[in-house]
Amino acid sequence: MKSLKIKFQVCICALTGLLLVSCSNQPQTDQTEEHITQKSDSSVQRQEKGVGIEVYEKKPFGNYLTDAAGMSLYLFNKDAELHRSVSKSTCYDECAEAWPPVLTSGGNIAAGAKVDTTLLGTTERKNGTTQVTYDGYPLYYYIDDKEPGDVNGHDKNEYGADWYLIKPTGEALEDVGLQGK
Repeated sequence: MKSLKIKFQVCICALTGLLLVSCSNQPQTDQTEEHITQKSDSSVQRQEKGVGIEVYEKKPFGNYLTDAAGMSLYLFNKDAELHRSVSKSTCYDECAEAWPPVLTSGGNIAAGAKVDTTLLGTTERKNGTTQVTYDGYPLYYYIDDKEPGDVNGHDKNEYGADWYLIKPTGEALEDVGLQGK
């Protein structure tokens, strides 16, 4: 029964991905419906009806996860401490204002060709919203990433732990030798 459920989820992700690709000639604003809402954890967060996860390549980082628009996605090492036992966010309030969670409604997650769909998931936040996870890690944006491909949040230590880009394998991208960091 469990393998049937996984196969069904993979099929849904694949079909959603095909739908997103077929709509790629339309302006981006037509692809996702975004809402700005005030959440009960006192942060303003972007809630998307559906979210796409892609793999982006940039030197010297190599491959890492982004959303469908190319905005970098991060994991929080404080969450990683819980990661293997439970997939829950520890970033709320002021933290979630600087590091908005990647949210979806209805669990709609489209996966790009290089994304391991078996690692995609969701977790419920304290305020009832649904946050996208990858290999059990809750995913976040960084407020100072303004353009697709920006990686301003990588290797930052804020809110009690380090923040890293996430590899398609589900691991933190910690091994990038950047000068001046």
